Amino acid sequence: MKFASAETVIDLIRKSPEGNNTKFLAASHNLWVRFKNYEKSPPMILEDNGKIVSLIYATFNRDKYTNLYEIVTAEGCEGKGYASQIWDEYVDYAVNVQKMERLKISCTPSSVTWHMRNGLVFWAVDPTGSLRSDQP
Repeated sequence: MKFASAETVIDLIRKSPEGNNTKFLAASHNLWVRFKNYEKSPPMILEDNGKIVSLIYATFNRDKYTNLYEIVTAEGCEGKGYASQIWDEYVDYAVNVQKMERLKISCTPSSVTWHMRNGLVFWAVDPTGSLRSDQP
């Protein structure tokens, strides 16, 4: 598993074409800066031929929970299975390296089918309308 610094993500945002995924990446970056998470939980990256194609923003806690905040595919790299590939690497890293036992995630309704295809079960809706999952 590879990780990115804040500077690497800023450079990726600058070089990415405009679009929804670039806006989402910028928002994810801003969240990580606001939480001061780049030092303790840098985003995981997936590269294809040396180019970052997908990122995951997640934390790993002492209580054996991993909290998944964002999965982002770089603008122009959609539809190639990169999000599913980094998801598999993230789950493997969380379980086998970080020894996590549970996953917490909230997601927007538009991404539910993707998450369900990747094995998640949702059980509640939070006040912002995001769906919640908390599972082994």
